[in-house]
Amino acid sequence: MRVRWALVAIVTSLWVAAPGTEASPAAAPDNTAAVASLADLARTTLARAEGRALSPTERRDLLAALYGLAGADTALHTQETNAALGAALLRAAAEARGGEQAFVTALLMIVVSPYGRTAEGSEWINELLWEALAAQPQASVDSLAELPAGIRKIVVAEVYTAPVHDGFDFSAILEALLKVQVPPEAAAEIDSILETLRASAR
Repeated sequence: MRVRWALVAIVTSLWVAAPGTEASPAAAPDNTAAVASLADLARTTLARAEGRALSPTERRDLLAALYGLAGADTALHTQETNAALGAALLRAAAEARGGEQAFVTALLMIVVSPYGRTAEGSEWINELLWEALAAQPQASVDSLAELPAGIRKIVVAEVYTAPVHDGFDFSAILEALLKVQVPPEAAAEIDSILETLRASAR
């Protein structure tokens, strides 16, 4: 829990430091080497854990790579780096659907990353987060509540009130979400999500 909070704080500080909600490559220092290093960490961690549950060390390393990539102010330039992030996001989504809240939070933080601000990235993250909400509504709500208010509002506006497709069972998600415990700090955002679900379930 302490590690996750530290990582969220780091990503948040990087996001807040960036002008607007997108990184400015001209103004930001080039951290391409750091991004490549994080991608390598994700790739080697996934290779070690292929076909089995993550060990505590692998779980920590994959989360560190994901949170680091979420906070990076350099876009993911190479195909190899994008492929590493894609594989890491798929594993994170699987862990999130299994109830691993730290991985739900990692997916949420990717929304405000340079990758999450691209058309392709935002669509994919949107879908993965809706899948996690359908499978683990309480973990999704708890993760959302833990985000800083500014990031929480962006996530709700760009993901939870704007599903990218209608392939989800919105009625079932609505029914499940009505049963979760909602932390007070996220009550307004959850109300917005419920309105979206009611409209989509018709």
